This record gives sequence, C-alpha cells and structure tokens, in this order.
Amino acid sequence: AGAATAVAACLNLVVLYQGRNSLYDQSVLTRADTAAIEIARRTIEPGFQLSPEIAGTTTLVDVFAGPYLQAVDEYGSPAYTPAELTKAPEQGRRQADVVLAQALPLSTATLPGGFEPAAGGASCVVVPAGGPELPLSPGATRIELAPGPPADFALRRFASGEYPVPVAVDAPGDSTTLLRIPADAATQPWQLRIDARQLARVCR
Repeated sequence: AGAATAVAACLNLVVLYQGRNSLYDQSVLTRADTAAIEIARRTIEPGFQLSPEIAGTTTLVDVFAGPYLQAVDEYGSPAYTPAELTKAPEQGRRQADVVLAQALPLSTATLPGGFEPAAGGASCVVVPAGGPELPLSPGATRIELAPGPPADFALRRFASGEYPVPVAVDAPGDSTTLLRIPADAATQPWQLRIDARQLARVCR
C-alpha cells in the first residue's frame, strides 16, 4: 500500500508540474501579445484580433485591440513593458514580433527591376552576399536586390537567434522591395536580414 501511495503521489506531482509549465507558457504569451498591442497603439485598428494564428495560443481569441486598450486605460495593464519584453522568455519575444508585424501593420510590396549598380547615395547601404543584419527605423525602406537567384528578407525586433517576420520570400533577382514600418511606442529598432547570394542595397 505504501508503494502504491508513493507512486500515486509521484504521478500527481508530474501532473502538477506539467500544469504549472503550461500556465507559465500561457502567461508569457499573454503578456507578450498584449504588450505588442500596446506598443502598436498609435496605428492599430480597433478591430484587430489576437487570433490563434497571430497570438500563438488559443486562449486569447476574444481579445480585440479597441476594447483591450480601453480596459488598460481604466484598470491598468497586464502586459510586459517594452523594457520587460527585452528580457522576457524567447517564446514571448518571438511572438511579440509576430503580433507587432500584423498589429502596426508592416506593409511590403516587391516590384521587378530597380537595381542600378552605380546608383545609391548617402542614405543607402550596400549589403554583400551573406552580409550582416541591418537596423531599421520607422518609415519607408527600399531593398534593391541585384540580378541573381531569388532571395529571402526577414525581420526580428525582440526575438533573438531567429527572424520570425518574413518581409519577402523568394524575391526575384533584380527587384525592389518597398517596406513601410509605422512608428510605435518602443525604441528598439527592427533588424533586417537579407538571405541572398548576391549583393543588395538598402536605402532609407
């Protein structure tokens, strides 16, 4: 009987441990997702919804930006502050980037042509193949890709070690991608990664 009781107690502890981890993960995602809404407050649409595809969880499906921000004004915020978000667990920082891209929202358009080898200027940076990431401030950015194979462009902001926000996937060589980033309540710049086998030019 004593052995059976011990086994049962151990199993209960496992269930409690798993439940605690699940609640912790949901808390991280909730605070990160709502932080993104608050950061994007200047430009977010009141009807923006934290759907499971955007939020990374099914527990926030009834959260809409307009009513949420009104509740924050009246009762206070459960979200991470931007400073706290920089130190949050990685899954929260990654998901905040995903939500922000949709909530601001970021906008992109890729057009054929536009790369001129001798063009550019003081506002442009040439990025060699496999070059470093570039910080981007709010506003309009032009990404010119030299002739060559298709390339991918992606962004991160609070995430580290990955770029969870695609800007352009399989952008054709000799093309121009226009990226617009609205201003918001956080000071951290977005970081652009260009995964290409040819050089690119990034212009403000």
